[in-house]
Amino acid sequence: MGLRGNSTSTKSQAQSTGWTAHNQPSPGSDYYGHSEGKATIQIFLKGLYVLAICAGLYFAYLNINPYVQIVRGLLAQTDLGGFGQFIARIPLVGAVAGALGESSTWIFGFVLWGLLQAIELFPLVVGKDKALMRTALEAHDTSHKFRVNEKDDPVAASLKVAYNKLPLGILRNMGKFRIAAYIIDLIICFTVYPPCDGGFLKFLLYLSTGAFSRLNWSNIVLSVVTLFAVEIIVELLFGIGALIFYYRKSRQS
Repeated sequence: MGLRGNSTSTKSQAQSTGWTAHNQPSPGSDYYGHSEGKATIQIFLKGLYVLAICAGLYFAYLNINPYVQIVRGLLAQTDLGGFGQFIARIPLVGAVAGALGESSTWIFGFVLWGLLQAIELFPLVVGKDKALMRTALEAHDTSHKFRVNEKDDPVAASLKVAYNKLPLGILRNMGKFRIAAYIIDLIICFTVYPPCDGGFLKFLLYLSTGAFSRLNWSNIVLSVVTLFAVEIIVELLFGIGALIFYYRKSRQS
C-alpha cells in the first residue's frame, strides 16, 4: 500500500505540473543548444554578412558607371584647355593630373555618386543608432525654447525659429535633401539609361496610355537597381549585423 500510494502521488504531481514522460525532450531536439548548432548558425550569419558586403561592392561598382558617363559628358562640353595648361605647369599637381588622365573621370564620378548615396543613406543610418536618437529626442524635449514676439527684430526672430527647431530640424532638412538627391539620381539614371526613345515626356505618355511595349525595360531595371540597390544592401547589412549581435548576446546570458 505504501509503494502504491507513493506512485499515485508522484503521478498526480506530474499531472498537476503538466510534465509527463512524453513531454521530455528527445536527444536531438536540443541540437541548437550544442556547440555544433551554435557554430552552424554563427558561420551562416557571418557568411551571409560577407556575401552582402560583396554584393554591395559589386552593385556600387555598377552604379558608379552612370555618374562617370555624366562627368565625362560634362567635361567634354566644357572648355578646360586654358585651365588644363595652367594645371600642367604646376610641378607636382601637373604630374599627378597627367598620371591620372582618364581615371580622373572615375574619381569625379565616384565623388558625385558617393555624395548622393551619403545623402540618401543618412536617415537610414541615423535611424539605426538608438543612442543618437535618444540624445536628439532628449535634447528636443529638455532644451530651452525661445518665444518669438511680434516686436522682435526679423533677424532675431529667424534665429529663434532656427534654434527652436534644433536638433530635429537637421534631420528634417536631411529628409528634404534626401528627396532632392533621389530626384537628381533619377535624372542621371534616365539620362544614361533612357526608359524609351523620345525623351522623358514620351516616357510619361507611354505610361499614361498603357503603351508598355514601347518602354525599354532593361534600362528601367538598371535605373531601379542604380537607385535602390545600395540602400537595400545597407539595410540588409544592418539586419544581419543586428542578428549577429543578438545571437552573441543570447549565448552570453
